[in-house]
Amino acid sequence: MQLGSTVAIGVIDCGRRGVGVVALEAVDAEQFVGEYVGEVTSSREACQRAKRYQHADHWYMLQVSAEQVIDATCVGGRMRFVNHS
Repeated sequence: MQLGSTVAIGVIDCGRRGVGVVALEAVDAEQFVGEYVGEVTSSREACQRAKRYQHADHWYMLQVSAEQVIDATCVGGRMRFVNHS
């Protein structure tokens, strides 16, 4: 795993959609941008948390395996705001 960010990024307000991350410079295909950090939890615990979060405006989870999820909702870095668009 690589640490830190190799690309200049900014966090912007996306209105009702919350916040997002934008690259402030060109990003090459396959280039490391940054780490997704948060609380590592089991998939079972993540399902329970998702039920608690269902009425929250925004919550951030990344499933990394069948058994593990990173929950960045309460504790996380800027990369939790990245999306695929």
